[in-house]
Amino acid sequence: MDKIRNKSQKYKHSKFNVEIKKDDTWIIFNTYTHGMLELNEEYYKNYKNFYIENPKIEEKFIEYGMWIDKELDEIDRLRYIHNKNKFDNKIFSLTIKTTNNCNFLCSYCYQSHNKKMMENNTINSIKKWIDKTILENQIEILNIHGVWEDVFCSKQKSLKNVYQKNIF
Repeated sequence: MDKIRNKSQKYKHSKFNVEIKKDDTWIIFNTYTHGMLELNEEYYKNYKNFYIENPKIEEKFIEYGMWIDKELDEIDRLRYIHNKNKFDNKIFSLTIKTTNNCNFLCSYCYQSHNKKMMENNTINSIKKWIDKTILENQIEILNIHGVWEDVFCSKQKSLKNVYQKNIF
C-alpha cells in the first residue's frame, strides 16, 4: 500500500455532498455529479480528513465529485452551466396546452373547464412546425411540457408519443 498522504492542501469537500449515517456505514451522495459511495467508519474518517492509503480510493472521491480542487468555485461553475444551457440554441423547449379539461377543479381556478380537445389538424400542424424547427436550427434536445388529458387525445395523434424519446 502507498504511504498515507494528506490531501487537504489540494482538495476540499464539495458543497453538494450529502452524508448519511446508516448503522455502521456512511453513505456519501454528491447532488451535482450523482456519485455515491458507501464507506465504513475508517474510510469515512479518511474521507473527512483527506487521508488516503490507496490511490484508487482517492480517484473515486475525485471522480464522484466528493473531493474537488481547492480553487474551484462550485457556485460559479453551477451559474456558468445554468446560463450556458439557458441560452443554448441546441435546446428547444415547448409548452403545449391541449385541453382545459382539468380534473382538479380547484375553487380558486380562473380557467374554464370545457371538454374541448385540440383538433387533429392542429396537432399535425404543431408536429410539422416542430420538425421544421428541429431541422432548421439543428436542435439536439427537445423538451415538451404541457397540460395533457390523462389519455392524451385518445382518438387523435399524440405529440407526446411522437416525441416520447425526446421528452425530459
